[in-house]
Amino acid sequence: MDEASVLVHPDAARRQIRDDEANRTPTPPPIPGGEDGGSGGGVGGEGPDGGGIAQPLVPPEPAPELSKRFHGVVEIDPARLGGSAGAISQEVVQRLASIMGSNVHVTLEIRADVPDGIPEKVERDVSENCNTLRFREHDFG
Repeated sequence: MDEASVLVHPDAARRQIRDDEANRTPTPPPIPGGEDGGSGGGVGGEGPDGGGIAQPLVPPEPAPELSKRFHGVVEIDPARLGGSAGAISQEVVQRLASIMGSNVHVTLEIRADVPDGIPEKVERDVSENCNTLRFREHDFG
């Protein structure tokens, strides 16, 4: 299933198939010798619909190759983190996660350069918060 798939109740599908068959225009019987006077332009015999000249089978075009992976990097303004992260979640992450069988990982990377140095209290608070929030890794340098 994909985003273009729909579910149809079996009874509705059977009715549609029956209606389509009832509305099908019958094919006229083949003209002896064909339209070109019998020059042998096609294969003789019954066609797949029960009448007419059978046409050569044409293989269907192969489906286009679909992408298998996505990787994206975006820089977010810290002042707009909440709104930007929400939009990214809704417009990118949720769309990818909605594909059956997808495996989506989101990583948030934070870099902070502080030319005058990070005060000890801020470093201690940030480290404690990172531990509480289960950061995979964090360090100061």
